[in-house]
Amino acid sequence: MNVWLLFLLLHLGGASAVPAPITQQESPPFQKTVRFNVYTFVVKAIDTDSIQTVTVAAYRGSLLLTRFSQPVSGRLTGAEVGDLDGNRLPELYLYSTDTNAGLAGRVRGWQFLPERLATITTVQWAAPGAGYMGLDTLWTTKQSLCRQFPVYTINNSDARPTGTNRRICYRLRPSGLNYQLQPE
Repeated sequence: MNVWLLFLLLHLGGASAVPAPITQQESPPFQKTVRFNVYTFVVKAIDTDSIQTVTVAAYRGSLLLTRFSQPVSGRLTGAEVGDLDGNRLPELYLYSTDTNAGLAGRVRGWQFLPERLATITTVQWAAPGAGYMGLDTLWTTKQSLCRQFPVYTINNSDARPTGTNRRICYRLRPSGLNYQLQPE
């Protein structure tokens, strides 16, 4: 009798139950985990209207050091860690592309000091010279952050690439309580 009742309950309950809708979770447009010695950084970017919200979680081993979010204009395209100033503490660099300015590259950065988080800004970034129209490629080396872009000829009718690229490298320097990336 109990088996029969169980069969009826399962059969009738399954037949009359409305199946739960299948939902597909959207993955963030950008997600990356980067490491520097015992530090791990998890970077995620979620689209919200015309800007992205970037969330960074920083860990030393399994200890969460900080988690913060901030809006970023354009599209996040990369995340790297480095130690450009050689102090053996990590810096996190996020690269984004501003689609409204010919795919101009932008950098946001933070130095993770033992007692606090220091902001890294850029100096002389907006106007890298004549012939600039965006399409930046960004990366870090052992001691600098580099930016490369194609050079264009500008005339009255149109802009054409010259076939050459320009590279500018930036060094990390102290600036008050924070840091700046300054051209070499």
